Amino acid sequence: MAHYNWLSEVSYNEEITSWRFRVKIHRIYPFYSYVTGSRPHWIYILADEDGTKMEMTTSEGYEDRFRGLEKQEGKWVKIFRVEVHRAYPGFHTTNSWFTLNAMRHT
Repeated sequence: MAHYNWLSEVSYNEEITSWRFRVKIHRIYPFYSYVTGSRPHWIYILADEDGTKMEMTTSEGYEDRFRGLEKQEGKWVKIFRVEVHRAYPGFHTTNSWFTLNAMRHT
């Protein structure tokens, strides 16, 4: 059986690039930035078996790689190789200090 990290174990460390999660996708919604005028990107609200929740954002230009995940909302999925970033101050949909960023190799 493969080892998976818990969302509560996440820390900001640029040297760690091999995070592996087994999470449930609670919600998926588009985010539009009226400030930058960029294309919308998708935000995923994830939760692990402990109930820890965290946001994952798709980077601009890679949205098509994750098309079809909206059909997985409410289901358990496995996520590999995501970047960890500190959460910006302000509105958060989760209580986590960190966010995940899905890249082209996720």
